[in-house]
Amino acid sequence: MRASTILYRTFIFPAMMGGIVTGVMFALMKVFGITAMFGWAINLKTVFFATTIVVMLFPDIKSQRKPEPEASQADASSAHYTSSTRATRSQAVTRTDAARVDVAQRAEKLYKSGEYEAAFRLFSEASAAGSRRATFRVGEMFDNGVGVTQNIPAARALLDAAAAGGELDAMNYLGASLSQEREGVAPDFAKAVDLLRRAADAGHPDALANLGTMHYYGFGVPKDIAKAHTLYRQAVARGSALGETLLQINT
Repeated sequence: MRASTILYRTFIFPAMMGGIVTGVMFALMKVFGITAMFGWAINLKTVFFATTIVVMLFPDIKSQRKPEPEASQADASSAHYTSSTRATRSQAVTRTDAARVDVAQRAEKLYKSGEYEAAFRLFSEASAAGSRRATFRVGEMFDNGVGVTQNIPAARALLDAAAAGGELDAMNYLGASLSQEREGVAPDFAKAVDLLRRAADAGHPDALANLGTMHYYGFGVPKDIAKAHTLYRQAVARGSALGETLLQINT
């Protein structure tokens, strides 16, 4: 826009309009003899003059309003990056889980085939990656000295970690282990009963049988042979060979 146009719209035109309106108002008042309202007219003149000044100084007030913020391209890129990052992390976790399961499965095959040292190495790897089942196996192997030098304290620490994570075999194994004195480590009947009961309540067959033995001998619970036999039968009904053996021995 040219400078002359800007000057006209900003200063000259508002001043002209203010002067014209003020002049017309005074002329009408004198023609009709409205002298009583002269003081009011003076005030009106002041209002028009003030309006003219405002228009001159702020010709485009509406245009000076701050526009509503719009989503920038950077914001859109940031949102896309965040979404992509979450998807990538999810895929990475899935791959990690699959790899951990694969290592644990290979370790189980080695363990069952009698290759204990190789199985121990793979179980340790899977345990470090977060496999509770592998942690149970490493603890079991430390406890029995299979594939590694026996270490009862280390075994119990690992078994306790696996049991805390919800591994039922670890609960049952550690419960049975804590009911006996091992390498100078005293039994802990209260904890043994707690672990066996939790595993039994979850339906673990051998935990039912071992809990029956705790009741049969009164280890950590009142001695109750009838309850022991009930637990043995429940274990047998769930396919526990241990329960069948204990039922025959302790009848």
